[in-house]
Amino acid sequence: MKHKILKTMIVLIFGVLLCSFMACNCNGSGNNSSSDGIYDMPTSGSEQKLTLDNSECFMTVGDELQLYAQYTPQENASLTWSSSDETVVTVADGKLLAQMAGESTITATYGELTATCKVSVSFGNMYPSIDFENGMEETLTTNTAEKVNFAAKTKFNGKVFSDGTFSYTLSGTIGQMSQDGTFTPTAEGTGEVVITMQWRGFTVEKTVSLTVTSVKTILVGGGSVSSIVLYGCGEFGGNTYPTSQVLEIEAFEDNQAKEYEMEILNNDGVVAYDDVTKTITALQGGTAELKISFESNNGETFYKILPITVKKHTVQATIPLFSVLDGIGKGEKNLQSLLDGDTLIKAESAGASLTVVDGYKLTGLTAIGDAMSEIKVKAESKSFIYNLTLETYTKVLTTAQDFVEAFNVDDAIAGYYYLANDIEPKQDGEYESVKLTKGIISTKAFKGTFDGAGHTVNLELGNGSGVFAYLWNATVKNARFNLRMAANAGTENVGLAQYVFGDNNYLTDVYVNVENLSNNCTNFGTIALYCNGDVGYTRVVIETPTAEELSGYNTAKMGAIAQRINFINATTGQEWRTGKKVNTDVFVISPLFLAVEASGGAVWAVCTQNQMPDKNGDDSITRDDIDTTNKITYLAQDNYSTLGKLYSYASAADLIAKTHDLAAYTESGYWDISTGAPVWKGNN
Repeated sequence: MKHKILKTMIVLIFGVLLCSFMACNCNGSGNNSSSDGIYDMPTSGSEQKLTLDNSECFMTVGDELQLYAQYTPQENASLTWSSSDETVVTVADGKLLAQMAGESTITATYGELTATCKVSVSFGNMYPSIDFENGMEETLTTNTAEKVNFAAKTKFNGKVFSDGTFSYTLSGTIGQMSQDGTFTPTAEGTGEVVITMQWRGFTVEKTVSLTVTSVKTILVGGGSVSSIVLYGCGEFGGNTYPTSQVLEIEAFEDNQAKEYEMEILNNDGVVAYDDVTKTITALQGGTAELKISFESNNGETFYKILPITVKKHTVQATIPLFSVLDGIGKGEKNLQSLLDGDTLIKAESAGASLTVVDGYKLTGLTAIGDAMSEIKVKAESKSFIYNLTLETYTKVLTTAQDFVEAFNVDDAIAGYYYLANDIEPKQDGEYESVKLTKGIISTKAFKGTFDGAGHTVNLELGNGSGVFAYLWNATVKNARFNLRMAANAGTENVGLAQYVFGDNNYLTDVYVNVENLSNNCTNFGTIALYCNGDVGYTRVVIETPTAEELSGYNTAKMGAIAQRINFINATTGQEWRTGKKVNTDVFVISPLFLAVEASGGAVWAVCTQNQMPDKNGDDSITRDDIDTTNKITYLAQDNYSTLGKLYSYASAADLIAKTHDLAAYTESGYWDISTGAPVWKGNN
């Protein structure tokens, strides 16, 4: 900024020096002031007085000063003020405002009395400056479509004065400058505007640098589109959503159409763009950016970026019968039907990532306990977010092959295994054949829960290890097993397991029926070959082949429940009381003894009503009646008379003839007792 002082005021030097001391205070101060600057004098006889607190003041242009008057109150009198030269100083209610350099006398009048103050005004050591109403700085950028009104003004001593005159000079060819201070741009470029101010003998200049740019515009949809929102799926919940958008784009520079280019940034497969039809199409959920650009007249690139969002619809669903080991739901409503051709790209549960296999299987989940557990899963496909509630089981069995996959595992088996439907015979009436080939050792035992959910399992067993091979503290419940042995199944035939071990095995609501044995069978037990542990029986019916069917096995060791029962642990000497957990009556339909061979002393702590001869003739059924010579084991009452009884009959007709109380068999709803015998009805 340049300042040029063209007028020197030597005559005011002395006044300037004085004013620097007295501009705000002048020569004194009063007392007893009122709000209008008046001092009331005490009345003293009839003498009337009027005085001012200052008789001489020095001010700088723009200063303000309050004068105070003292007077003796008079009736019907009022105080008035006047200035001898209002171009120098104005006064209102004693308040002075210095307007310009010079001198003036301020007069206060009260009734017939007057008092005066001589005021000298100077510019002091200050200079005026050029200001702009719009707060403009010394540099300014505008464009060819935008005028600029400089609106210059004079500022001195903190006050704005309107009597300055201004002229404007423009350098360069960027536009036109009017003398009222309006700049009209016409072309891109740079230039300067010099503003010259004349004010009360002062000349001040200020230079503003100007930059003019062209007007560059990119409009999408006539300017109404600032972002693009699409959906991965166009039909959802009965509503229609946009999956593509045709782009109407216009590009201008100074109202001249420009050729433009388009580019999809940060796309990662979210959208596709067809340059011919100017169409953006959603591919999968996510975000991207659309960049539209053109080269401006000065060679620079002008561009506009629009955010693109492809939204995913959210699906809430419950998937029943989800088999954790298989990673799929095995019910009618499953992940495959829910996805309907869609495929998952990621999934997580409780903050942990899951593995997606084949686009719909979820692995990495764990089913805990011996009941169904609900697991929340959030999964995503290209077009959807799936908030899933999985009703999980360790494994859901629906086919004969599932039994092989579940129990023919070369490891200990734990968890909750659930049968979702009957395993039906084939069309020709034959059973599906399965063969369990794993070794019979404790490290490979089934230690979990099998829940048949009221269904019937029809299987042909291709070997002698049974359905589960090895039960160790396991639970089998809510199922009927119709089992047949393949002709070449081997010498040892068994229904459920070759070995039962541990003291916490449970059979609840179970019907086991073995219809025929293999050609060369020599050892047989419906539940197990070797009962080495304790079993709790609740509502259990056991049925073996008939006497006629068994007539060809005269040399075989066969028991209706087990071939051999081991009661003494060779290492610890512990005596197992197999069956001591029985809590409802158990019915065996078989011509066989309940067990044939006893190891370590045969003691079954289960009460029975028949097949219990009084061997020693003492009219009491005790351990003494066990025939240890030929190791034929009978059940003896052994201080467990409060437990349920185990009844054995050669046929169902014999069972019905005895007329039992079967009320306990109605508690689960899986049994029909209308015939007088517990008949499995399952879910029917």
